[in-house]
Amino acid sequence: MKLPVSVAIITYNGENIIDKCLEKLTNFIEVVVLDSGSSDKTIEIAEKYDNCKIYYNKFESFPKQKNLAISFCTQKWILVLDQDEILTDKALSMIANIVNNNKLECLRLYMKEYFLGRILSTPSCGRIKLFPQGKAHFDENIIVHEKLILSDELKIIDKGGCFIHYSTESIEQYIAKINKYSSLSANSKYLKGKRFSRLKCFTIFHINLIKFLIFKGEIFKGKETIISAFIASFYAFIKEVKLLEESVKRNTKED
Repeated sequence: MKLPVSVAIITYNGENIIDKCLEKLTNFIEVVVLDSGSSDKTIEIAEKYDNCKIYYNKFESFPKQKNLAISFCTQKWILVLDQDEILTDKALSMIANIVNNNKLECLRLYMKEYFLGRILSTPSCGRIKLFPQGKAHFDENIIVHEKLILSDELKIIDKGGCFIHYSTESIEQYIAKINKYSSLSANSKYLKGKRFSRLKCFTIFHINLIKFLIFKGEIFKGKETIISAFIASFYAFIKEVKLLEESVKRNTKED
């Protein structure tokens, strides 16, 4: 018997990964796919799955798109995924347990990156992925790395479950994604009144690198993990540089 779960997924040109995502979701009653104009075979692939319901909406922002996808969901439980996120068997088991217990609970899952041909062992970015219908929504003022607003009555279940993030197929794509998200981040920060800091800009790369390699022990986990740590640290640095650039564009004096 399928679980009373609606999976909310926003899609755009995800033909290379959407099948892997959807094949893990066949035990859920409903998968809401909200597409923003894919020109590849994303929708054709989604249509192969009987539990998929497909909707279209012009993209405005990630949180608005995700909230709209959630609004189309009809089941008692909502599971929010991106098109490049693949649930592990352990995560699927955790979801089933929470749904069957039917209490006011939500589930936090952790992200493991697929990078340079392997799944990195160190999980990061714990995110609430499962919650009861009507008990959570995305803050539409946070454009990058969206934030869920949870009902106070929800108990967070955190048992280390993971999903695999297949974000890019190449370093070229990875750098392009960093370029896009760092620009969005800089613009969002500026509009919220945050300004460039020399101290933060010139220290954040080294602080992040030490955090990843030393405190998280990633220096001992293979060349792929070390390279990933350098790129993540560069991402933190370039966000600060682009915040300065944003100020220059707007002729704002910085320290």
